[in-house]
Amino acid sequence: MCKVLNARSVGKAAAPGRVYIGRPSKWGNPFVIGPDGSRAEVIAKYRVWIASQPELLETLDELRGQD
Repeated sequence: MCKVLNARSVGKAAAPGRVYIGRPSKWGNPFVIGPDGSRAEVIAKYRVWIASQPELLETLDELRGQD
């Protein structure tokens, strides 16, 4: 089972078994709280956006088993 790690605690540096999925990564949410809506709204926008990214979804397996 994977663990969600806070980059503020463990850092953003690459490590075996860890994948950074924050904003500057390809997995990051391009929508920003404030200009793009509330927290709930940007999460909803991200869900719609990521579902429309077939090339990104094809690489989803690289996250399997990683923290």
